Amino acid sequence: MWPFKSKTKFFIGIDIGTVSIKVVELFRDQGRINLANYALYDAQKKYLRVDNEGIQTSSFKILDNEVAEIIRDLVSEAKFNSREAVFSLPVFSTFTTLIELPAMPKEEIDRAINFKAKQYIPIPLSDVIYGWELIDGNKTDASSMNLSKESGKIRVLLMAAPKEIVNKYLNIARLSGLNIVGMESETFSLIRSVLGNDSSPACIADIGSKNTNLAIVDKGFLAINHHMDIAGSEFTRVITGAMGVDAIRSEEIKKDEGVKGKVSGLSSDKPGYFKGEKEISLVLYPIIDIIALEIERMIGIYNKKIGRSVEKIILAGGSARLPGIAEYLSKKLNKKVFIGDPLSRMVYPPRIENILKARAPRFAVAIGAAMKNL
Repeated sequence: MWPFKSKTKFFIGIDIGTVSIKVVELFRDQGRINLANYALYDAQKKYLRVDNEGIQTSSFKILDNEVAEIIRDLVSEAKFNSREAVFSLPVFSTFTTLIELPAMPKEEIDRAINFKAKQYIPIPLSDVIYGWELIDGNKTDASSMNLSKESGKIRVLLMAAPKEIVNKYLNIARLSGLNIVGMESETFSLIRSVLGNDSSPACIADIGSKNTNLAIVDKGFLAINHHMDIAGSEFTRVITGAMGVDAIRSEEIKKDEGVKGKVSGLSSDKPGYFKGEKEISLVLYPIIDIIALEIERMIGIYNKKIGRSVEKIILAGGSARLPGIAEYLSKKLNKKVFIGDPLSRMVYPPRIENILKARAPRFAVAIGAAMKNL
């Protein structure tokens, strides 16, 4: 999609989230991907105190200079080896869709995509950078792909990003002192880090702070992608409202208790705490159910259109490790639900395994971005 190239051995992956920035450095040694370094900037405490304020939002209000300074400091203080970086783009700033075309030679697909792209991309083509990828490798014979119920059709993934967004990231990289060698939607980074070579149909649910990114992936290719404005900060908000505690205490309850058991207040006169006992599950289930219903809807659409069943769900993002959320979604959807583990595809120091395991879902996008050129 973007013609960035590099010969460096180390690569940095950068994920600019709504309330945090994750930076990971990887390298390849003897055929294995190794973790060289990682760093995190978390604006969560500020975000909790100032409603609707974060690093960026779905309207993409992001300050280049401030973000660049944070990245520059992270890379410098953590003593990263490389300055070659791959940036992931938030799903709400990119466009991806599947297009069905009559079977045709590959050289003719480009002309067909150029003609059809304006029907699928909601802004003028002159304002975007776009590209395409043929589903199931280089095959152009629909019968051999066995993916579409309509015979004689091939499926092409169309990808696009506004030039304004691409230029913004190029500027952030420049101000950060980094050489940008790749850009991609965060969904593709996630697929690479949590699925790897797994070709079976799966749904990835990346539950971040302000957005949840849902993706149906089949044979390693993105089939359906959708994001919703319900995520970890909404979990915190409903705990705050239902339990009468402040946002800081709500965040603690969410991370410590998740959707399991009850929470006992310490004292009624201590700021931010309540007296008595309340069920966390009764507060969080209705919000999680909204995400579950959307997952179920997307799986149903894919099954009906393609005829392939999605039997597993992979959780990623900061809220993936909420105690009990995987078990609840599994029971609700009657599917296998796993917490994505990008660490399973790399070598890292055993002495920091516990720390990494706890943070891995949050770093999944950055890890996948760093893997892109390895």
